[in-house]
Amino acid sequence: MIFAGCSLSGPIREDKVATGYRVHRPSGDWAKADWDVEADHIYINESSRAVLNINSVCERYANASLKSLLKAALSPLNAITIVEEKTITLDDREALQQNVKAKLDGVSVELLVTVLRKDHCIFDFQMQRAGSLLKSDKEAYQEVLDSFRYSSYGGKYDSN
Repeated sequence: MIFAGCSLSGPIREDKVATGYRVHRPSGDWAKADWDVEADHIYINESSRAVLNINSVCERYANASLKSLLKAALSPLNAITIVEEKTITLDDREALQQNVKAKLDGVSVELLVTVLRKDHCIFDFQMQRAGSLLKSDKEAYQEVLDSFRYSSYGGKYDSN
């Protein structure tokens, strides 16, 4: 049930990804997934069956608004209902976050999606689960957002 949000439609191409960022693996039953999909980081919670993925793309979409980037991240979905939309601060930058309910291949899903632009890169964080996200899933998502740090000038960070 995972989809890569930062592909932002269009033909497949070799995009530059951010290398100088770090996030912590969420605590609890989360494990790094070893799936053959386009994502910088993918974590799965074996208990709740929620999936968290993080994508980045650099030196593209410089003129796109956070709203249009978020809309593109949700493009694989149908019957989208926005539960909540808010602007948050993430690593000293403004980010846009939505909690949505939608259908993906006919399956009802709930997602948290956050898009951020920092130092010529776009970051896309997504948490999804069939049915509804659990409170513990949402807490893990916030934990990952809180751990995010990016420095395009300070070298590479180690990532889990």
